[in-house]
Amino acid sequence: MSVRGTYFTALANGEVVPGDGHRVFAIVRDVPEGAESIVERTLPHLAPPESLENARRRVEEAAESDGIDDALAVSWRSTNFETRFAEYLQSAGAREVLAKISSDATETTVWLVSWRADDDYDHRRIVLDELRQRTQDGPCDEGEHRWRRGSVVGVSVCDICGYSSQSITDWFGQEVCIAYGGDRR
Repeated sequence: MSVRGTYFTALANGEVVPGDGHRVFAIVRDVPEGAESIVERTLPHLAPPESLENARRRVEEAAESDGIDDALAVSWRSTNFETRFAEYLQSAGAREVLAKISSDATETTVWLVSWRADDDYDHRRIVLDELRQRTQDGPCDEGEHRWRRGSVVGVSVCDICGYSSQSITDWFGQEVCIAYGGDRR
């Protein structure tokens, strides 16, 4: 599997050049003017929810006006952006898009494009992490599964690795502790 990330300016300036046959998706709500020619499609389901982005932006602006260094980092931490966005990626629409990208990435390299060059405080990093977890060869590490009800009564399926609770127990010897919302320790 090959999923990579970059930002609009790097694509526009030729600093990053996806290969022939690579798929390039913008994971933002609005593509900048002129960028339609450098991305195949916009995937707004993988952009942060407007309410989360607005909250983060308000904190960043307040921190900047107070003269705080690294206002972006302050806004990221104080809004609990990373955790809240990771939770958002578990919504139905985002899960469907992630599944499609995972499928595409088995056939060709997929590029995800967002605004920031530095992905420390960019949602692109979180999306890439989620995709890498979903496309690993084996099951998740014990305690890292995200369970949902399976099609068979009494069996749950992990949204990340796709293994059932029964397989995790029987094949991999992991202990399965399921509580609403994920593993419980």
